[in-house]
Amino acid sequence: MIYPSKACMALFIVMPVFIQQVQAQRSLTKEDSAWFSNNIEFIQQAPAVLSSSIQQKNWKELSNFAANWKLSEKPSEEFILAIQLLNHIRNKQFFVIKLPANYMQLLEAYAYEIDAANNNPHFKYYISLSSVFRYNATVEAEKIFKILGNWAQQLKSSRQLSKTEIFFCDVFAGNIARPKRALNDDEESYPDLAAFDHYVQQQISHCDSIALGNRRSAKSGTAALMLGSWMPTGNASLLGNAFSFGMLIGYRNKKNEYDLIGSARFPHSTNQTYYVARSDSLFSSNYYDGFYVGFDYTRYFIHKPKYEIGFTSAIGYDGFDFTSQSGDSLAGKNISPEAIGSFDFSNGIRIKYFLRPGLYIGIAAKYHFINYCNKGGTDVGGNAFTIELLLGSH
Repeated sequence: MIYPSKACMALFIVMPVFIQQVQAQRSLTKEDSAWFSNNIEFIQQAPAVLSSSIQQKNWKELSNFAANWKLSEKPSEEFILAIQLLNHIRNKQFFVIKLPANYMQLLEAYAYEIDAANNNPHFKYYISLSSVFRYNATVEAEKIFKILGNWAQQLKSSRQLSKTEIFFCDVFAGNIARPKRALNDDEESYPDLAAFDHYVQQQISHCDSIALGNRRSAKSGTAALMLGSWMPTGNASLLGNAFSFGMLIGYRNKKNEYDLIGSARFPHSTNQTYYVARSDSLFSSNYYDGFYVGFDYTRYFIHKPKYEIGFTSAIGYDGFDFTSQSGDSLAGKNISPEAIGSFDFSNGIRIKYFLRPGLYIGIAAKYHFINYCNKGGTDVGGNAFTIELLLGSH
């Protein structure tokens, strides 16, 4: 049952009072007043309903009022929690399992507000109605704190309560300024609350895992930055190991990922001088500047909430530039082509660990089958290993 505000019986009566209590940057229209009045009727009626229900022991009316207030567009959650819990304690129906998951947040807010109402002469309690208007409910809030505080003290002194029930009564009476700290300092005295908090955290973690799994299982784009090392084998080892950097962009579903990859290797001097034949001439070089472009497919065979592992196969093109402006034997000469390249087929493994939904760190290791053709020059045939660190998102 929703309790209509007597002050809202006529719009022309509401208007002057409401304008006094609303801080705004524009004029208040009749439509504003009508809509806002519906959203403040519970806070306006709360002191009278609480006082009347407690005096007349009309606990059903009190319960209905709190339930309807909670369903309204502008509920004061901390007051509603206090009303409901004190009513449960009064009727011997208090059970920890009935607590909302955010009960501690609401207790902290209530304790902070009642302390300010009792000790801070500048205390204000506002209800935000829109981006422009807010209602000054300070008078109503102070009355509610007083009524609930007296009721909590009465329940505490007149009934045999559990330690947990006494704790809530003390909070609502304004005797505990920091509820969370009080529980943490004496956790052994409240095993029921500790068990409930542990259960809530488990449920939150479970929901987070489900959310993470659902997001990763959904179809989405992928992108990542890569930093790693290229390590040639065979005759290609004379080119030396090289650091690489690059990026990937692609698409994935639950267990399959398709990526376009591009990477470059930091230029460096090779382990030894090598020769390249161009235009019936043989040129020497000790310069290396590599690159790779390719298409990767990854199939994840382990797919967990926080990590996944998959096999990767890729095809691409791998090459390196052997010319340099600083190379004495090549400087100023028109040499074409300036790169040596090869088709690249690779296989490997990719591992990802998710820091949060959509953000991961990972490692990818692959063995590349390549065959640099340097006809007439130094044999640089061989394959290569790559290992790369990834920072990416889905």
